[in-house]
Parts: sequence; C-alpha cells; structure tokens
Amino acid sequence: MSEKKVYAWILSILVIAAIVFATGWENIKITFLKVNLYWLLALFLLQIITLMMIAYRWHYLLRKLYNKISFWKTFNIFLAGSFVESVTPSSKLGGETVKAFLFKRHTSLSYQQLTAILLLDKYFSLLPFALLCILILLWSIFSMQLPWQLYFILPILCVFVITAVRFYHSIDCQSEDKVISKIKKNLSTQGSKKNDLLTLITQKIKRTQTFIRGSIHYSRQLVSARERRCLIMFSLFIWVLYPLKIYMVVYMLNLNTDVISVSIATYIAYLVSIIPLLPGGLGSYEGTLAFMFTHFDLSFAEGISIALLSRLVTFWFPLFLSVGATTYLTLKTRAALIKCES
Repeated sequence: MSEKKVYAWILSILVIAAIVFATGWENIKITFLKVNLYWLLALFLLQIITLMMIAYRWHYLLRKLYNKISFWKTFNIFLAGSFVESVTPSSKLGGETVKAFLFKRHTSLSYQQLTAILLLDKYFSLLPFALLCILILLWSIFSMQLPWQLYFILPILCVFVITAVRFYHSIDCQSEDKVISKIKKNLSTQGSKKNDLLTLITQKIKRTQTFIRGSIHYSRQLVSARERRCLIMFSLFIWVLYPLKIYMVVYMLNLNTDVISVSIATYIAYLVSIIPLLPGGLGSYEGTLAFMFTHFDLSFAEGISIALLSRLVTFWFPLFLSVGATTYLTLKTRAALIKCES
C-alpha cells in the first residue's frame, strides 16, 4: 500500500473517531448493547449473498465470451478487486482495473473484450441505482421535508441516466476526429517537431478511438434486449437489498423508523460515499447516514450506531473476505510460477 493510501486510511479512521467522540461514546454504547448475535449472523449471510449476486453478474457476462471460467474463480477475482475498491478513494475505478487485469490472466479474453464487460457491468449496476435514487427523491418531495440541498442531486441523476442510456445505444464517432482537427489547426503552422508531435497525438487518439469503439461494439453484441431487461431487474433487486440490511439493523436495535425513511437515508448515504474523497467512502457514508436519520425522528447517536453496525456488515466484513481472496490468488499465482520455473 502506498504512502498516500496509508495517509488516506488514517484520515478516514480519524474522521470516524471524531464523529464518535463528538456524538459521545456512552450514547452509542447504549444502542450497541441491543445487538443480537443471531441477527448479526443473518446480516453477514445476507451480505455474502449480495456479493455472490454481484459476482454472478460478472460471471454471466464473462461466459458470453469465455465459458471455461468457474463461478468460484470469478467470485475470488471479484473479491480481490473489491479489496482495491475498499482501500482506495477511486470511486471503484481502481477495483475495476484490477478485476480486468486478473481476468486477463485467468482467461483468454483481450482487454478490449474485458472493457466491454466492465462497461456492461457498470451500466447494469449504476443505472438501476440512479433510477432508484430519482424515484426516492421524487417521492420524498410530496411526502416529507428533507434538506433542500439534496434536490440539487435530482437533475444530476437525470442527466446521468440519459447520458448512460445514450452512451450505450450510440457513440459519437466524430468526437475524436473533432479533437484531431482542432490539434491540426493549432499545430499545422508550426515546425517539423510540432508536426511529429501532431502525428504522435493523432495515432494515440486513433488507437483510443478504435479501442473504445471495439469495446462498445462488444458490449452491444454480448446481451440481447431481453437479457438487458433481466439484468437490469436483477441489479434492481441487488440494490433493494442495501436498505433491507439497514432496516434489519434498525429492527435489531429496536429503533422506530419505517422502510421508506431507511431507503431514503441509505441511498443518499451511498450517493455521497461514491464521491472519491476517502477510502471506501469511510466517514462520509457514516456521517451522511447518521445525519439523514435525524430527519426521521432518531437521534444522531442512534443514527451513527446504525451506520457503524451496517458498515461492519457491508464494508469491514467484505474487506476481511477480500483480504482472504487476494491472499489466496497471490499464493496460487506464486505457486504456479515456482512450478513453471522448476
């Protein structure tokens, strides 16, 4: 882990510690005493099911191009990529790069094909999430009073959904050509060195253009319209499990709030945690979730207790599994290299 990542982790822990200190540990401790071990084990099991469902989406798409990979290998690689997502403030992009690299090593697929699968997975993951957030926010306008700043998210989400759908169904094939034309206009009157630079830039843009077009072509061919609808519904179900886990925590702690309020708080907290500020959204998720619950007749101490327990289930427990998967893949790769050398 690099020095910057270590500092980011330390800052994340300090932010959470500061929130707990400001809230008062004694107030949080009173809520924690209501924790039921059996409920906690049920939450861990539900989290494993959630992770397996997300990994299955990857496995389903992978088998469209390479049918020799097992689900358990896909699950291990997915967890290893999730480890990078958890320890870097990269808004999940770092984890996806690691997944592509590992799948490249364990399959015969090209990076272009894996990028197509990555684009599809992100499309089927983020589009349902954005749609759920839009519905939740629209519903809250007519049913409850939320901080008015939250509604600035609505147009951003709408633009994201429209852009994602348009990007999937069409690509501006002239965008790179426009960039090239602009560069030519600026450098055509310069000396030979500038012209050499122009040629180099043009070649790189053309290669990028070909790579992107090829990836999108693969992604369009991989799934039919029926499969697209099924995968979107499948992903919607996965996202519904997130507030369900938070509600189970609320029920376990014997706190008084409804499913709709929990859903609003959960999706808003995940929206904020997507912003790449700290590793895994640590601090920003907990603070946002606790703040949101104060609008639903809970104290901040109760809200932060819910946040800390839910993160134990949805972040720290998967992180433990990811460390195990990463260690397993590393040892297996090392053993294979030693066997080849001998």
